[in-house]
Amino acid sequence: MILLSLVSKLDIKTQTNLKSVPMNDKFDSTAASSAVTYHPAIENPLVATGIILQFAADFIPYVGGIISTVIALLWPKSQEDAWTQIKEKVKALVNEEIDNEEWNVLKDLVDEFEDKVSEFSQALSAGNYESAKIVYSTLTVYFIGIDERFKIQGQTLGYTFAPLYCTTVSLILAFRLEVIQHASQLKLDQELIDTENTRIRNLALTAIDYIEKITETHEKYVIDKLSQQNAGDSADNKNMKSINNIFQFNQYYLTNVVIFSQIWGQFKQHIMTSNPIIALTFPGMAAGIFYKIQNDQPVALDGAELATIITPASEAAVITAATLYDTIEFSDEYVRPTAAKVVYTDHQDNMGYFGRPNDLQVAPHAIDFDENDYDYLNSISASMFEFVGRATVTSAKGTSISAGKQNDPDVMTLKLECPYRIALIYVPDDEIGYDYLQSGHQMSGIACGVVYDNTLSAAYAKAAQRQWMAK
Repeated sequence: MILLSLVSKLDIKTQTNLKSVPMNDKFDSTAASSAVTYHPAIENPLVATGIILQFAADFIPYVGGIISTVIALLWPKSQEDAWTQIKEKVKALVNEEIDNEEWNVLKDLVDEFEDKVSEFSQALSAGNYESAKIVYSTLTVYFIGIDERFKIQGQTLGYTFAPLYCTTVSLILAFRLEVIQHASQLKLDQELIDTENTRIRNLALTAIDYIEKITETHEKYVIDKLSQQNAGDSADNKNMKSINNIFQFNQYYLTNVVIFSQIWGQFKQHIMTSNPIIALTFPGMAAGIFYKIQNDQPVALDGAELATIITPASEAAVITAATLYDTIEFSDEYVRPTAAKVVYTDHQDNMGYFGRPNDLQVAPHAIDFDENDYDYLNSISASMFEFVGRATVTSAKGTSISAGKQNDPDVMTLKLECPYRIALIYVPDDEIGYDYLQSGHQMSGIACGVVYDNTLSAAYAKAAQRQWMAK
């Protein structure tokens, strides 16, 4: 697998409004040939990615480069400003007002951040490498230490604004990885490449340490609040309004910060000893699922809420098996998916809480993928109310498994077309909720990393070329 960005100057003609063409045994030659005019001089299948990306799922907008995609995801021009939403959510959850002067500085910083990265991305996408190098020379210094300015001070603001910090770090990491990937076009010597690798390593380690400390503080805060609530002696219960607010606050943190911590933690051992551009794959997105509170009552999701994340992670290789777990309680009403286990070609990860009481059984639902037939995981969906009530994973060939029994009408599905596949799955725990409310389930959200798949891309490009040549 490689990290790939494309320039816009391709000798390829494409129609607009292309429809998805899945990569499977029954390749749709009609759809491919009608949508693509394939130039026979293009022998490198990676060049065809300029076409393939237009068949990708809607949540991966094709702009031209990794950073362009990040910008499109994190700062969608047609939607309400994401950081304003975070500010409002923090105020509603913890009743701690953000100083307007501090907020304006932060807002200006975000806007400046976006403008600078957009300038680099646009130059890179247009193939203007000389201009891109000039911008790079400014940005590579500008980004040093800027993450420190996103560490908001305050009793609870430190970790309520941690998602903003995490997103900022991810964008800087994406920029530096993009630079390394285009080192030859930007005419960077080995010394500069080594410097960028070092900066990636230092920033990642700093971010990991910071988030680990913030998480400890967050957990202590929530536990203290719940203990006070249970004892009835809280001096500021009115600030939290109800126990639901505490759990919503915890969910907000779990799905927006713990995911980053898990992703970064996966590659911590690699960046200590190896070249990160070799040791890391590049997830395209993580989807966070969490509930909302309306009139102090939890309500189902109104459509998909996405924590759009682009950040490096450890080399995931290929998923060979996946398992979803149910906890079986005395009533079917309370059966929930609680954990996931993903087996890769080189390791396996257990996610979710497995320390069940003896009176609860855990039922596994497993799926295996045939490496020889190049089957892979390409779809995850979930329905939920307070927690994830039902989860489903599906392979490219249509094999699927589900866990849980709640079928809420609000279902979020992440389905990938070529040339991407799901390489990482994360399940944030809600151990606090389990301990204090005996909820019987732990799956507070699902996150997945999306990686570009070189093998899949090559297979797709060859199929497209064959169909064009056969016309």
